[in-house]
Amino acid sequence: MAGSVLQYQDAFRDIMKFTGCGIIEAVLMSAVNQAKEFGLKNQDTLEVGKDADLNISDRGLNLKETYSLGRRFLD
Repeated sequence: MAGSVLQYQDAFRDIMKFTGCGIIEAVLMSAVNQAKEFGLKNQDTLEVGKDADLNISDRGLNLKETYSLGRRFLD
């Protein structure tokens, strides 16, 4: 997904569509695995004391909110 002109939520849906994976596998592919590979220890899981960067989507996987460092990001 890096370097793509797609918005994140579109690329996230595409991962699921093209691979047939479920939402958990898509989260691993699009966020968790990269954080672990690059040694981003504050971003590899959602736990107390870590960065708390996350996206909240509805059931249709439409992006509703984004949080960075635990604070809501406003566009």
